[in-house]
Amino acid sequence: MQKEQEEVERKFRDSYKPFIEEINAIISGKHTFTDADFQEIGELLTEQEQETKHNYFTNEKIPEFWLKVFMNSDVIGEHVEEKDEAILRCLEKVEGGKSEDHKKIWVDFFFSENEWFTNTQIHKEFELDEDVIKKSSGDQIQWKEGKNITIKIVKKKNKKKGGEKKTKEVKEKSFFNFFLDIEIDSDEEEEEEENQDVEDLEAQYEIAQALYEDIIPKSLEYYLGLIETMDDL
Repeated sequence: MQKEQEEVERKFRDSYKPFIEEINAIISGKHTFTDADFQEIGELLTEQEQETKHNYFTNEKIPEFWLKVFMNSDVIGEHVEEKDEAILRCLEKVEGGKSEDHKKIWVDFFFSENEWFTNTQIHKEFELDEDVIKKSSGDQIQWKEGKNITIKIVKKKNKKKGGEKKTKEVKEKSFFNFFLDIEIDSDEEEEEEENQDVEDLEAQYEIAQALYEDIIPKSLEYYLGLIETMDDL
């Protein structure tokens, strides 16, 4: 039964790929609209809309598309801090995949050039052992000097009089902590409830799973706010 379900899922993903590619082309301003795009909804348009539809034949990017998608998602929205929003405005595309043996799931983020880091693509993947998440790994964000929003430099007082103040890095809340590598060893699994790494890894996986299974194929619905969230209940 499980194999049949997996095969149905695979066929659905394959059939949906052209639609996702078309949505990405529209988001990035690379889709050229023609009358054919309006054929199936022609009867739904008023006479005035029929006359003015060519005004929408533009090749402009949809601004803040993925930021709005993320903020309209219960799973991701709670992890987005105010300081993350400016960077997420530079996010141009998100893709996801799963291995045939279902032991790996991954997502790829594509960014335009920006003032925070040099990466234009960031890959993130998770290794699974049945229902156990073993580790997450991927590309390290190449932060530009002084632009890493996931850490804060804190100065520590030196107990010695006249001594030089020391500094240390403190982890800050940020959506971009999603890209940190985490691996759980056997000792940590025994203390799962008390282990922060386990909690962080589960939170990372929840984001990746939501992206792959729900948000990417329904990105347009999320952007338009058509997906019911907990706030709507």
